[in-house]
Amino acid sequence: QAILEAINENTAVVSVPNCHWTDGSLVDFEKIGEKARAVGAAFVVVASQSLGAYPLDITKLQPDFLVATGYKWLFCPYTLCFMYVAPKWQETGNAD
Repeated sequence: QAILEAINENTAVVSVPNCHWTDGSLVDFEKIGEKARAVGAAFVVVASQSLGAYPLDITKLQPDFLVATGYKWLFCPYTLCFMYVAPKWQETGNAD
């Protein structure tokens, strides 16, 4: 709720993990993404703490960007990271 309340028309980027690294409590990505889009902010998903261990549907979330380290639940070597870039950012390099 605190994250949703902090997002307003002055917000340019919302960057959040989907769970807290110390206790695993979940953040409601769908609600946060909706609010970010409603105010015109870029929505950045930081999925390092759970990608590979917890379901994540990118078509539902519709993030502008998604980033994750590979060494946690994806069992990749250290230094390997992944990034998803939404088509609107791929085509022009910036959103209109």
